Amino acid sequence: MNTDRLLQIRLRNCLQTILDFNESMEAKGFGLAFSAELELLREFLDRLDAMVLSEADVLRIEDATAVFFRELRGFFDQEHYPRNSGAHFRMQ
Repeated sequence: MNTDRLLQIRLRNCLQTILDFNESMEAKGFGLAFSAELELLREFLDRLDAMVLSEADVLRIEDATAVFFRELRGFFDQEHYPRNSGAHFRMQ
């Protein structure tokens, strides 16, 4: 597999993880409040195979994705998360 394809796969993994997380949260009644941005991610994924990416770009997005989920973990670990709401989502 060539380097371009590996970079596309890594980027697709980051973006799809965010989209999958949002779908999971919506199913539990906790949709994320940036649906327009999520739609842009979906559109970006549709065009990803035609893009030429650099390692630096993919690393930056991988890092941003990790930060995004760390920040969400902080949110769910604090009082903002209604623990007795019936939704039993916890990031691990």
